[in-house]
Order: sequence, then C-alpha cells, then structure tokens
Amino acid sequence: MQSIRYVYWQDGDAWLGHLEEYPDYLTQGESLSDLEEHLRDLRKDLSSGVIPSVRKLAELPASEWLPMKAKTGAELAALCRCAFTSPPQGG
Repeated sequence: MQSIRYVYWQDGDAWLGHLEEYPDYLTQGESLSDLEEHLRDLRKDLSSGVIPSVRKLAELPASEWLPMKAKTGAELAALCRCAFTSPPQGG
C-alpha cells in the first residue's frame, strides 16, 4: 500500500494538518488519529474531482530546467540573465 505524506502540528487541543501534495487544504482533528481520518477523507475528495480547481504541489527535476553548464552562482546568473547581489550563504 502506498503511503501519503502529511504535515501536522498541535495547537492547543486541536491537531491541524495538510497533505504534503495539497498544502493549501488544511483540516483538523481532536486527536492525531482523528486528524489522520480527516486527511484520508480530504485526500479522497481532492483526488475524486468533487472539489473544483484543486491546487496541487508538483516537482520538476532540476536536470530539466537548470543549465548543466553553470558551475558557479555567477555563471548561473549570467545564463539566467539575473543578478546576484551577494554570494549564496551556507552553501
């Protein structure tokens, strides 16, 4: 069975969360297991078409959009025609 990733936190007595692939749609529960049940129901609704115009998270592989020629921030800036005002920190 495929697992579905979600983000959750507790705020007072409520457990809040959203599905990782649908970050715009929050739900809540009275306990973590109640929240998980609501997340399952939300997943069904979002993937079935019941809710119109669903916004979804996706990812493009870097190899599809990042120029392979760029080795430094300056080279990438030149290729993208954008300017870095300072070098990237911590990288």
